[in-house]
Amino acid sequence: MPVLSTNTASMPTPILREVDLLVLSLLLKRPRHGYALMKDLSHHLDEPVSSSRVYYALRKLHTLGLVEKHQHSHPDRPTSYTYTVGKRSRAAVIKYIRKAVNEAATETDSLHTRYSELQRLQTILETMSLTLARAFGSQFRKQ
Repeated sequence: MPVLSTNTASMPTPILREVDLLVLSLLLKRPRHGYALMKDLSHHLDEPVSSSRVYYALRKLHTLGLVEKHQHSHPDRPTSYTYTVGKRSRAAVIKYIRKAVNEAATETDSLHTRYSELQRLQTILETMSLTLARAFGSQFRKQ
């Protein structure tokens, strides 16, 4: 499975949910089977985590090239899979997480800026309303 391109500066970062990020963080520590991830996630989230939620996250992360899937065949048992963040993709995962954090911080800064501008505009409008009410009487008072 290919890892993320090293030229990710112009690409938007895909949106990852809390479960996706937790799966990545657990796999950065050590390889795991889906069932073990389900147990570990349930422990970290303090709530049961369904297998469909875990395997959806794993498929998504595998498709993005953030997680590698290794097949293990057993003659007397069904095929099992181990999921890892491989050596080649580890740097891409860390880069991805840093980029996602930076984008979130930028968006937060932008929201703070917009909120401050709206507060400033509200103050200006209130001042204008009071000025007009004084100049022209009750027809400009707040309703």
